[in-house]
Amino acid sequence: MFDHRTKLSFRNEKIMCEYTDYLSRTAGLMKGTIYNRLYNTRNFLAAQEKLENFEVTKLKPMDVQKYIFKIADRYERNTLGNTRTTLRSFFKYMHLKGKVDETLAKSVPEMPKWSLSEIPDHMTEKQTQQLLESFDQSRAEGRRNYAIAMVLVHLGLRSGEVAAIELGDIDWKNGILNVRNLKCRRTESLPLPKEVGEAIVEYIKNSRPKSQYKQIFLCHRTNRGRPVNARTVQSNMTYRFKKCRMKLPQYGTHIIRRTVAGRMIQNGASLKEIADVLRHRHLDTTKIYTKINLPALREVALEWPWGGQS
Repeated sequence: MFDHRTKLSFRNEKIMCEYTDYLSRTAGLMKGTIYNRLYNTRNFLAAQEKLENFEVTKLKPMDVQKYIFKIADRYERNTLGNTRTTLRSFFKYMHLKGKVDETLAKSVPEMPKWSLSEIPDHMTEKQTQQLLESFDQSRAEGRRNYAIAMVLVHLGLRSGEVAAIELGDIDWKNGILNVRNLKCRRTESLPLPKEVGEAIVEYIKNSRPKSQYKQIFLCHRTNRGRPVNARTVQSNMTYRFKKCRMKLPQYGTHIIRRTVAGRMIQNGASLKEIADVLRHRHLDTTKIYTKINLPALREVALEWPWGGQS
């Protein structure tokens, strides 16, 4: 599952293997979370190995703080936050193993974070339409990717949730899609828009390979007939963004999810309605999307007192 190529010492590779097993079997984390934890931990250990006579068991709080402050200038806020979460997790694990002092996890420095300080990245309506029109629907794989994009654009699902959709998850009579929420491990129902249903039906009837698997979206080349995974969904959308030469701060499925939230807020949806569609368990998670309503923000923004001065 983990495919990062940075090589570590034999001792640290052994630690990474044991940590991987802990994250999967004991902590029960999802594959994407495990991948990020391992990636960030490996980067940290690789950086420390450049120092003389490095051993994890001899780490001190100052070593951790030096690393965080060193990467702070080149990492985005979210990436830096993920790194800090990872190191805390890793040090807590090492403390459970009796390898480091419990204060090491607490030594990971806090970085300033202003609540709701940024406007989430999102796509314009023109960019959204450009994305949907970019798929070659004369090909089976193109019809699959178009159907996936329609699910993402209209329902704001996560990539793993799209990959997990099974044939029996759709109630065609009532127009309902049952979604497996991978983060809280439960199933929730969403209304299935007609145009999304039509795209899925077109794929199933005319393009989906014959397969023993129940998942709707399948591979067409490598591993033909097997279900796609979250990474396939992500990479296919990223490829289309780049193919369209869209100028976006980031590519992938999450910006589509943010766009869905922004479209809803601009159409007058309440925070509760957006949280229900995005399947957020807490409204605080949804609040950031209110900042996508730029016209409303301009109406309440204070005039800059020195705007007319040079």
